[in-house]
Amino acid sequence: MTPVEIVISVFFWLCVVGVAYAYVGYPVAAWALGAAFGRRREPPARDHDDVPFVSVLITAHNEEDVIADRIANALALEYWPDRFEIIVASDGSTDRTVYLVRRT
Repeated sequence: MTPVEIVISVFFWLCVVGVAYAYVGYPVAAWALGAAFGRRREPPARDHDDVPFVSVLITAHNEEDVIADRIANALALEYWPDRFEIIVASDGSTDRTVYLVRRT
């Protein structure tokens, strides 16, 4: 084999190994690391005083088709009701976005 053929052969096999790692090696490694060092299944219990206040900011401009679903999705979050707020900012909507937000 000539030196050029050796270099081409090495490059070819490095590419094959790289593709195999991307499709097989990486998922196996991620699964193994997740199984070994993953999080606990149950979140730790928290006192009410330890829970931070959370604000969900929704910006909308002419979003009347999806704004009701977006607000319903935010309301479905499992969080302390008295430590949670939803703020909707409408940037000059010309459709019924503001009306739908106020109705919800």
